[in-house]
Amino acid sequence: MRRTTLCLVALALGACGAGSGRLPEAAAGRLRPQVEAVRAASAAGDRAGAQAGLDNLRRTVAELRQAHAITQGQAGDVLEAAAGVEAQLGLLPAPAPPATTPPTTAAPAPPDQPVIIHRGKDEKKHGHNED
Repeated sequence: MRRTTLCLVALALGACGAGSGRLPEAAAGRLRPQVEAVRAASAAGDRAGAQAGLDNLRRTVAELRQAHAITQGQAGDVLEAAAGVEAQLGLLPAPAPPATTPPTTAAPAPPDQPVIIHRGKDEKKHGHNED
């Protein structure tokens, strides 16, 4: 249900500016792929991807408005729909925490080996040299 609601809001965003008139084809052509990216991310349950898509969409709307490619009303309609989608992102299930692997333990070091000292031919049993 939540994902469906989010997708329907994203679908409304795809209508872009129905309240203030249709967007010019050039502007709609720039926004359409961004709307599709938001829709795909929201359908996949990808909050971060949907949010990034909305941020990109808002930047594009600002650029289009600054270039007088869309009216203030059209920009407002798109931004209002984007705000609705953003509000719906909270309905997505929280992302699963990253999988952690337990730390590995190194094998214990082998016990110390006894040191064997070999006496040379010139040394006597007690280690004294007689000259």
